Amino acid sequence: MLKSIDKFFVVLIITLIFLSGLVIYAFRGVFSAYLTAYEISQENLDSNLKLNNERFDEAYNWVLKKGS
Repeated sequence: MLKSIDKFFVVLIITLIFLSGLVIYAFRGVFSAYLTAYEISQENLDSNLKLNNERFDEAYNWVLKKGS
């Protein structure tokens, strides 16, 4: 078998373990921020939304006619 392990591989393994921990920590923070941003409190939103259906129909028809 191997009589001695090269120092390069020891340093490589330690570096890879450190970097994998750093990546896991970073992704945990990113996904935590995403989940926090996704949970919007519906109570604070203004529910008085008034839509102009005629304008939406005009825009929808314009898009369909332009695409054909």
